[in-house]
Amino acid sequence: MKRVFLATITASALAWPSVALAQPVFLTCTLSDQGGESTFDVQLNEAANTVSYFIHRNGMTVKKPAIFTPEKVLFNGFEIDRKDLTFRRDNTQSAFYRVTGGPAMDVGKCVIDREERAF
Repeated sequence: MKRVFLATITASALAWPSVALAQPVFLTCTLSDQGGESTFDVQLNEAANTVSYFIHRNGMTVKKPAIFTPEKVLFNGFEIDRKDLTFRRDNTQSAFYRVTGGPAMDVGKCVIDREERAF
């Protein structure tokens, strides 16, 4: 009886669909804004619904919750198109935009970082 039970449990476990969690995706993104061009190192972690990014201009690292849709990734006023890797920042919520009336949207591009990492 024990063997039948164990065989049934084992077969059920093997037949159960397993969810393959995607590895984080690393991007290098540039954005043209009023201060020139900004570079961001971006890590998309769809399994955790987060995005981490490093801003080269000021040396700041940020980790934020993100929304992953089939078309784009949305986080902290930024948007990355999942098909053509267009990178956008919505400025309409910033104090700078409200005071200066600068551009409502900064636009740039991302490339997938295929650098091999040791860990």
